[in-house]
Amino acid sequence: MFQLAYAGLRYVNYFADEIERVGMTEEFKSFQRLAYDLLETHAYGTEDEFKQLANEFEEKINQLVEKFYSLK
Repeated sequence: MFQLAYAGLRYVNYFADEIERVGMTEEFKSFQRLAYDLLETHAYGTEDEFKQLANEFEEKINQLVEKFYSLK
């Protein structure tokens, strides 16, 4: 989960034009904020906080994938 959050922060902006084109800018901004919170919690938070955010992050990924594939 840590690697996905790190990649989310680093590489989503690379696809900004494509994300905007499909109308998912706000969803990916939310994804990036959650990824940042997850990484910060991994470094400075408790294990329980990290687990909770990891679950939210996984749910957000599933939502993004579902929405993205519904656009095709």
